[in-house]
Amino acid sequence: MATQQRREKSRVSSRKKGSSRRAAKDNYFDIQSFGDDDASHGMLQADLRRSVMRLDNGQNGGVFERLQRLLGFQPASVRNQKEHMAVLLANKQFRLAQKGCADPPGDALKQLHKQVFLNYTKWCRFLSIKPKWVSDLETQAALFFLIWGEAGNLRFMPECLCFLYHQMATRLEKLDTAHQKPEFAPADNAFLNFVVKPMYTVVAKMNPSLQKKKSKISPLDHKNVTNYDDVNEFFWKPECLRFDETNVARAFEHREAKTFKERRSLLNPFLAFYRIFFFLLVMLHVLIAISYVAVKSRSEKTKGFEMYNNMFSSSISNLRNQAFLSVGITYAGLSVFKVILQVWIDGVLIFSHKAYAAALYCRIVWHAAFLGVFTCFVTSPNEKVPILNQTFLQSGAMITGIYALPVVVAALLTMCKSVTAKWSWLNVLQGTRDQYIGRDMGQKLGDFAKYSVFWGLLFGLKFLFNIELMIRPLVIPSIELFDLDVVEKKGLVPGYHNLAFIIALWAPMILVYMYDTQ
Repeated sequence: MATQQRREKSRVSSRKKGSSRRAAKDNYFDIQSFGDDDASHGMLQADLRRSVMRLDNGQNGGVFERLQRLLGFQPASVRNQKEHMAVLLANKQFRLAQKGCADPPGDALKQLHKQVFLNYTKWCRFLSIKPKWVSDLETQAALFFLIWGEAGNLRFMPECLCFLYHQMATRLEKLDTAHQKPEFAPADNAFLNFVVKPMYTVVAKMNPSLQKKKSKISPLDHKNVTNYDDVNEFFWKPECLRFDETNVARAFEHREAKTFKERRSLLNPFLAFYRIFFFLLVMLHVLIAISYVAVKSRSEKTKGFEMYNNMFSSSISNLRNQAFLSVGITYAGLSVFKVILQVWIDGVLIFSHKAYAAALYCRIVWHAAFLGVFTCFVTSPNEKVPILNQTFLQSGAMITGIYALPVVVAALLTMCKSVTAKWSWLNVLQGTRDQYIGRDMGQKLGDFAKYSVFWGLLFGLKFLFNIELMIRPLVIPSIELFDLDVVEKKGLVPGYHNLAFIIALWAPMILVYMYDTQ
């Protein structure tokens, strides 16, 4: 009854003053009356009272009031977050007591602290910095709740909140050491005005809905639309630690907040599903090479799988080596094409990531150089390599091994992503950016094994069907068309080894081959 009377008086007084904004005097629970006898009913259980009294056991108020005086939080927000933390502690304490815990209050605080600072500890580990643990667990949790309570829409940027806590914990540590006098305490809304508002202004300026409507004049520039995620990426870099909570908004005055600008193109699906297209095209070249060698080495009366009996005969070793080494042209060519697509889609933003840009440059040089070498295996197999003093065909195994070495290392790093994610410099070899989100994502070994067995069996049957019923029947007529010498030139465009006929012969088959697994 006493609580209801106080709330009614508060509403009446606010109406008499005629204020335009209504403000509640009390929260859901009357914090000040938790120790009174008349407040022991309903939800005001013993655990809740003990939790609140625990947060109010300091001099001149509790830990929340102390943080308000030192860092300038709003009084209403302080009351809200004190109640918030007290209810969370009471819930955990009640559950632990039911399980027979020896120290429910202490364990409840440890559980809450672990949950609240889970992302913060990961963020510190990602940036290779030590977490700022000031004073006791109650002070740390209270500081984070106060930051979260006034952050508003900045909550959409979790790593920004981690940054704010880290810097404000550092400031609190200095204030505790300096013993700040009460007359030099910040205003009650200092955190809102000097920390939250500048950061929100940065995001608001980038939001087209908060600017003048230009849709009637020109369409929305989708590439330059920036949201909270783009700003949040700034706090994934050690560069953010050069600023404190009061001047971090200035970091966006002379830098590009958006780290990725979408370039819409028909080639985007190819880059998005590059691994699938890459695997299928390389395997298509391998199957064609197998069929070509089998046809060249067969006797006239062999049929079915008997055509592959002489594939490993020493009499056709040069033909076999040349055919399989030609697969490197497809492999290296597609790798160069991928890098070109990445540079074209990312644009000049790749230079904002120096390691990423250097990795792309090294990859395109490496693959382009070996693309030329693998082309020499086909066009000039008997030419000597100046450095090795051997022909291209004789040095094929060694050159292929040199080319495949970084590719194998990159594949191993990808398989061990849970380990390599902690070492950002290893990602440069793969040409990947150093991202905070999704770096620990991976599959369990059992799930990976089941997945591999399923797709291995599926693709094995697919390739067996393709080579026997789709590819090999086209190899013999293609060889005959290529060797056919057309004397008469009646067409508008003179033919060269009947390549147009061969392309028309293979195009439908390749289309079916690429999409038959869908």
